[in-house]
Amino acid sequence: MSNIVNGLLTGVGLIFGVMGTVSAVQDLLDEDSSDDKQKVVSSHMQIYAGYFLMLLMAWLLMLACRVWSEREVNYQLIFELDPRLSCGKLKALTQFPSLFTLLFGVAVFLNFNTELGGEVMFLYYPVVLIAATLLVLFLPLPVLHHRSRLWFAVAHWHLLMVPFYPVTFSDALLGDIYTSLRYSFSDIELLFCVYIEGWEEPERCGSSRSRLMGFLSALPFVWRTIQCLRRWFDTRDAFPHLANWLKYVITIGTVVALSEYRIHGGGVTLSFFISLSVLSTIYSSYWDMVIDFQLGHRQSRHYLREILAFDSLWWYKGAIIINPILRMTWILFVIFDPNIQHSNIVSFIVALLEVFRRGLWVVFRVESEHCANIARRREKERRDLSSPRGLWEANPSRDLPSPGGLWEDTGSVRIMT
Repeated sequence: MSNIVNGLLTGVGLIFGVMGTVSAVQDLLDEDSSDDKQKVVSSHMQIYAGYFLMLLMAWLLMLACRVWSEREVNYQLIFELDPRLSCGKLKALTQFPSLFTLLFGVAVFLNFNTELGGEVMFLYYPVVLIAATLLVLFLPLPVLHHRSRLWFAVAHWHLLMVPFYPVTFSDALLGDIYTSLRYSFSDIELLFCVYIEGWEEPERCGSSRSRLMGFLSALPFVWRTIQCLRRWFDTRDAFPHLANWLKYVITIGTVVALSEYRIHGGGVTLSFFISLSVLSTIYSSYWDMVIDFQLGHRQSRHYLREILAFDSLWWYKGAIIINPILRMTWILFVIFDPNIQHSNIVSFIVALLEVFRRGLWVVFRVESEHCANIARRREKERRDLSSPRGLWEANPSRDLPSPGGLWEDTGSVRIMT
């Protein structure tokens, strides 16, 4: 039943969302439409675009959960979820993006296809959508999977107060996810600016005039740098935590350079942005493959890693190719002139591709952590079996196991030797 409800909510939301988006585009292209209305529609579309990217990320996470479930990747253990609670069940998790898809589609449709509420509501439909979403997520009542929502709230509280809590795997993963949603974070400045300053000149709130928008874009990376420092403080391991910290510092430099280039322009700023972006792309792509995905082991067959959760090697080869390519979308900022509102169009395209890249990254990051857990457990078992006492306690009535063949059968997880 829940699958039917989720499908119904999602389908209705998509239909309304497409109809509203088509009407908004027609208003922007209509020569008879007033300039004031087109400015409002353009600003609303930016706000809705930021919401859409967060919604898309939620759906990609649900898709990742399904992939992990099919391959028996124990993401519940990795995220420290209680499987008895709804937050550990895929069907329950899917109810939230389904509901938000419906809210999003209805808000866009009412905003651009109807005159319900008059001019006042025409201006405030984005605010109503955001308020309704926050109400659903943080409603302090024992309804709507309240324990799942509590887990969600606690995870974000740990992210906001990162210096004061030990950083778990799920905390770091949440921080990484938000680094791919910097477009949505920059929309926070736009949202407050247009409603506080008024709608006479909404272009004053764009990225070409606002350093605050650049700061909000860099904020998720600041969180990650603090998380890396906290992990180093707790473990005193310079590698990988300080090396990871350096990676995010370089990325913050690219965000700052892009913000300055949008505001002031100039060849020096552009050269600085390109140099940092190239360095960040190489550094981050290498880190993704070797550290996060743990691929490239020379001792294993096909130079991947010993334990793999996916049967086909093309999953891993595809990730090795696609991930760095999608990290190079910053080139679009260089190709298109900053004076043609590239914060509206090009920035959305870059942000959209980054969300898809992050969805791919999450699948393999959790898969590699799952396989690493298996490797650690098997190494512990081998150490226990290396002593006669450990062998007798583990298998008192059996002889030593005979060596296996090329592939060891472990269910859905394959072990390369």
